[in-house]
Amino acid sequence: MNSCLIYIGELYFAISQGKPLKDPTKIAYVEYSGSTLNQQGDVAACLRTPQMNFVEQQLYFPGVTFFQGMCLKDVCSAKALTSIKKEYAELLSLAFKTTITPEQFDFVQYPVEKPSTDNYGFIIISLILAFLLLLTLASFFMTAFKSKSKISNKISQEQYDSNAQSHLINKNQILINKKNEEERLYEKLQDNLEDKRILNQTEKNQEIESKSTLKRIINCWNLKQNLQKTFDVTVRNSDLTAFDCIRTLSFMQVVLGHCFLINLSYYSNFNDFDIVQKEPFTLFILGCFYSVDVFFMLGGFFLAYVVADPKVSQNFQVKNFLKMLLSYFLAVVNRLSRILPTYFIAIYIIWQYLSQIGQSPTWSQVELFSGVCDEDKWKKILFIDNLYDQPINCVVWTWYLSNDMQMFVFSLILMVIYANNKIIGKIFIYVALGVFIGLAIHYAYEYEILIVSQLSAMLNPHWNDFYFKPWCRIPPYLLGLLFGVFYKEYQIEKQQDNSSKKSSLLMKISHYMRETFVKWISYSLGLAIILYLIFGPRPLQMNGIDYWNQNVQHFIYGISRILYSFGIILVLLPSVCGSKDLIVKTMSSSIFQFASKLTFQGYLYHYAILTYSLWTFYDSMYLDIQNIFSLYVSQVPIILLISFIFYVLIELPLNNTANIIFSRNIKKKQIEKEEINKQNHQGIN
Repeated sequence: MNSCLIYIGELYFAISQGKPLKDPTKIAYVEYSGSTLNQQGDVAACLRTPQMNFVEQQLYFPGVTFFQGMCLKDVCSAKALTSIKKEYAELLSLAFKTTITPEQFDFVQYPVEKPSTDNYGFIIISLILAFLLLLTLASFFMTAFKSKSKISNKISQEQYDSNAQSHLINKNQILINKKNEEERLYEKLQDNLEDKRILNQTEKNQEIESKSTLKRIINCWNLKQNLQKTFDVTVRNSDLTAFDCIRTLSFMQVVLGHCFLINLSYYSNFNDFDIVQKEPFTLFILGCFYSVDVFFMLGGFFLAYVVADPKVSQNFQVKNFLKMLLSYFLAVVNRLSRILPTYFIAIYIIWQYLSQIGQSPTWSQVELFSGVCDEDKWKKILFIDNLYDQPINCVVWTWYLSNDMQMFVFSLILMVIYANNKIIGKIFIYVALGVFIGLAIHYAYEYEILIVSQLSAMLNPHWNDFYFKPWCRIPPYLLGLLFGVFYKEYQIEKQQDNSSKKSSLLMKISHYMRETFVKWISYSLGLAIILYLIFGPRPLQMNGIDYWNQNVQHFIYGISRILYSFGIILVLLPSVCGSKDLIVKTMSSSIFQFASKLTFQGYLYHYAILTYSLWTFYDSMYLDIQNIFSLYVSQVPIILLISFIFYVLIELPLNNTANIIFSRNIKKKQIEKEEINKQNHQGIN
């Protein structure tokens, strides 16, 4: 008979009968194993004990996995236990007093072997990161050489000028009686000095003009310049600085919501969960998931803000059809160039590196977390993973980017219509907004999604069919699109002659916003909508899902996301209309302008950081609001630090490169060139 089965049988019988244990290996099991689910016991002491090994037991129940560490005699390795799963299932059934099947549990040996690095994915991301590091070093040495060359040239020029002056003095002393000849020599020498200065300036201008694209691209990785850009919080439009506050706070909300959900995977106080669920602050945590809709709204706003500009919209005129198609294509490619490279790198880092940099009894969860990208990564990179019926697994939180890209492509069509006819364009946006709001309400009814909390909605079997689908999530994006169109029209009208008739919607609203009372109504109403959507379900939380009519819940859930976005717009409205009150000044703080730059990298990596942190713990967490918030406060600085590193070393250099490729700075360079030529002309005259 299997020696492991005999050992397990004797161990279970002795413990169930309460008999004293004399075998040191059985005593070690009692002392060093986890005493209940989601407990590991003393892993280090177990591994120090002769003849013992540590095995992680994983139990699968609907919607949740439980873990328990077992310190067993070395004949009972994970492989040996797997060979007796049928018999072991009978023992588990006796222990849990319910039927446990062999499919409901597994064993993992600890410590486990690291995943292999001998694969194309690991090699690809390693080469990419090595290449980016090489560019950073090349930029450093190129800048250092250029600075040294400038210093050398400056010293040479000073020596030349000094020698020239000395030469003039000597000439004056030697040829003091030859005044006319001395004056001619002096004038000639001065002319030579001026010619030399003009020649140097001309060579400098030629150097600027002939600077190669390769050098400009390498200079995109200039660490000093990128650090200066990162900390530079100069703004072009002070009316929009409050958006950085909203972006930053929404990102912080996303992190808080994910911190709570991730830690639900490994906590110890199962019996207290109903108590935790009914805490008021739990509603705030679950309400954090509305923050994604704020990102959608902001995406639509800035798309309209850019395309509705007359200088840009003229590229989308249908009268020049080929130019319109090319402009549309380039706009999509430009958008991809801002997102895809850093997104690609993030996926590959999480896929290949995350599982290599830690160890714990539950580390197999990290390997599973990163390993699901083996098959699904191409769906992510093509921004189509949210369109499949299967659940999203590979870097699951980035479903937002797929939706955002799909919404961008669709909304850009609406903006092309607007560029050709403003009235018809607005009508199309209104119609699209109404249609997709109707679809969201329809699917909320069809899938019977309730609003008691986001957590209960996630347990709905049709969660994937609603939450991840662009046709259910696009209304906030279209609302932002309308907001951006109105703001651009308002901005254009402000720049026109004051005698012209003021007719844009925001221009009319801005007149009312001059009254303090109206501004406070906007702030208060926006905040009231936001708080109601978060804390309004409190009666349902306390009294159960049947406390409100379920049809009413379906309807509210269907419109809740666009309502939340509308509340955010009301909060932003005074700032957009030019108010400089205390709230606007606070929201326009430079700390938000700096932090908002890190939000994209933070969004890409925060979930992986939280997951890594969870599964490196040897003991499960006692789940309550205080512990969740304490963990959140400790992890946010780490997330921001890693975001800062990736922003400076990867995102910003790649964006600099995209600017060169798409020639967004041609006009700026042309102005600089004209200014240099103007200075040269003045110098010659």
